[in-house]
Amino acid sequence: ASFLLGASIGVSWNKQEGPSRVAKFAILVLLTFMLVITYSLAKLLMLSEQESLNHQPWSLSLICWTCASSLGVILFWKQLGRASNSVSSLSSRQGFEDTEKLVGTAGEEEKEEEKTSSRATLGRLLSYSRTDMRFCADMCYSSFCEAFIPYYYGVAIDSIVVHQSMEYFAKPVVTVAVLALVSSFAMGVRGGVFTLTMARLNLRLRNHLFRTLMSQEIAFFDENHTGDILSRLSADTTQVSDLISQNVNIFLRSAIKGVGFFIFMFKMSWKLTLVTVMGFPFIALVSKVYGEYYKKLTKEVQTTLAEANKVAEETISAMRTVRSFANEGGEADSYYAKLFVMFQLNKKQALAYACYMWSSSTSELALEVAVLYYGGHLVLT
Repeated sequence: ASFLLGASIGVSWNKQEGPSRVAKFAILVLLTFMLVITYSLAKLLMLSEQESLNHQPWSLSLICWTCASSLGVILFWKQLGRASNSVSSLSSRQGFEDTEKLVGTAGEEEKEEEKTSSRATLGRLLSYSRTDMRFCADMCYSSFCEAFIPYYYGVAIDSIVVHQSMEYFAKPVVTVAVLALVSSFAMGVRGGVFTLTMARLNLRLRNHLFRTLMSQEIAFFDENHTGDILSRLSADTTQVSDLISQNVNIFLRSAIKGVGFFIFMFKMSWKLTLVTVMGFPFIALVSKVYGEYYKKLTKEVQTTLAEANKVAEETISAMRTVRSFANEGGEADSYYAKLFVMFQLNKKQALAYACYMWSSSTSELALEVAVLYYGGHLVLT
């Protein structure tokens, strides 16, 4: 309550800068209340070992209220941070529409506006793939089958250890074989369909961008260099289409498998499932921080590449002038300077990816150790 009260008062008193300051602390607030939820779930597990939760209604209701209120604080804090950008974007959007939409050369002063428009941009990009969404249902069969395979593996092992009968063992083995066959076939279809979808999206993006460029005023081409425009038309459209296709593929596959796994996990042991759930928020938090930083680096790389293309285009188009002044080495050094800046950004990307993989792998291993330890504790007790 104190967190929300202080943030609400700050936003109401300073509607220009207050919400942006609230948004800066979103990660810290998320981490704090994730710790509160984790502690509550751990307390729930400890209470469940003393006596049945049906005999502890007050404790159970208090834990549920703590988790629900923590999630409410996180969502409300996020809404307060978003209010910032709706106010600032109205005052800073004058005169930049055409350049930002087509070339994307926004400076430091538009960072807050870009953060709010990212969701709208994602929605616009997904709208270009709307005609291909009918294939998504056909691509879910592979993930659906993969979600059932671990369960039937367990059934097969139980039939050997518990029943010790080939009659019980044959049925789950045949089921696993059928699921594996269907999953492999559907996986191949999914890969081919997503490749085709990526090509269709790339076609739409390039066509739409080029037609938009053709409708611009002559002053637009005077203000923006040819190298920048060509870089956006060639490199950026390909990268955007690749990212959209890959992310949709991974999202659909992970969502279906995740739902299936959680259903089986809750059916087998809700206590072990809670232990697993307690580690997910921290893994997601690391992924969020890495994703924001990597997105920032990626934009800088694309901007630097566009500047390098601009230098190359201007040099090649004015080669007679360059030769007349004997400045071939100077132009080559200018081009290399731009490439070296991009290389420095690539090194930052590599370091960020290495740190992310290390933290993600460590978190996953720690989660597996926690599940193994608590599972052994449940078996022994």
